[in-house]
Amino acid sequence: MALLSEEQLIWSPVVANSAMNRLRGANRYAQALKLAPESYLGALLRQFGQAAWLDLCCGAGNALRQTAEHFQRLGAPGSFILHGVDLVDAFAPVPPVVSGLTFEVASVVDWTAPR
Repeated sequence: MALLSEEQLIWSPVVANSAMNRLRGANRYAQALKLAPESYLGALLRQFGQAAWLDLCCGAGNALRQTAEHFQRLGAPGSFILHGVDLVDAFAPVPPVVSGLTFEVASVVDWTAPR
């Protein structure tokens, strides 16, 4: 079986499969990686006063949005940066009161972090 080319893979139904990844939330990271984003980033905030999370292939960005909302409720806006990158512009809506969260449509193949 031959591997798909990069172009074929980008446009394949597997990449945008919502049943696979697109709708995962923060609790899925805790289950799959044994790492709860809120806990880990919270520890960084307490230790360093700031934290950042770059989520490549973030899907709808639900985990990032949930984490941003969590820190917003704690009164920690501005002390964290959450950034999601995905091939498909199907990001979950971000409430206007949530800050520190951005999304970007790009292929990680040729994407470069701005910082």
